[in-house]
Amino acid sequence: MPATTLRVYEPLEAFAIAERPALEALALREGADRRADEAERAASWRAVLTGQGAVVPGVDGGPPEAVADPRAARTRPPGGRRHLAVRVLRSGGVVLVCPVGEREDEDGRRAQRPPRRLVRGWTLPEAWFALVRAADGERAGGRGRYLVPMSTARSRAARALKTLRLGVGETELTAETELLARWLESFHPRAWVEVDASAIIGFTGGEDGAEDVRLGLECLAAGDATGAAASYHRLTNRQRLLDSLSRSS
Repeated sequence: MPATTLRVYEPLEAFAIAERPALEALALREGADRRADEAERAASWRAVLTGQGAVVPGVDGGPPEAVADPRAARTRPPGGRRHLAVRVLRSGGVVLVCPVGEREDEDGRRAQRPPRRLVRGWTLPEAWFALVRAADGERAGGRGRYLVPMSTARSRAARALKTLRLGVGETELTAETELLARWLESFHPRAWVEVDASAIIGFTGGEDGAEDVRLGLECLAAGDATGAAASYHRLTNRQRLLDSLSRSS
């Protein structure tokens, strides 16, 4: 099932001391990327089918990541959490990780921290693409994928929120952008953010909408209602196509 995924990669220092050895070991395992792909595919199916990860959670908590695989227990550290795999990003000689797996307190209660990975099936979320630019795609090295430093992602989210409030008021997109901005504040300041639509752009002629989101926000900021409407029209047409494909799949 095609989906867009938003991931946060954090340095090991952002995790509890008890978790770090297991996360580091997973990051160094042979075939770590392949294992992460398999684990995340299962987690994404579970998240979308159960309604988890479909919206940006508030800073007070949100749906945890889930993996329908009992092997997740084998990486459970003394602190009570467990991870099946990790996605790895290296920046300036520092290893950053995005765990894939179930997050659970020792007594079985769900962790209260927002998840580091959000999934939207058959969707190209405009709020997420407000965080990225074309150059960020070159850094990620793949079509439909973007990598952004957390500081940049936060400033772009704040700018997009201000532009939307002044340009269109309190709409659904404005509310989602506000929740996204608050969500980003939950993570380590030296984290990185990845927007990954590589699994879905094959259905939209290779277009993910990032450029239309950028143009639309710039037009709104400049008071160009015609330009903003044209960008929005292209975005909605693309989403209608995806909605149609999702119903026929």
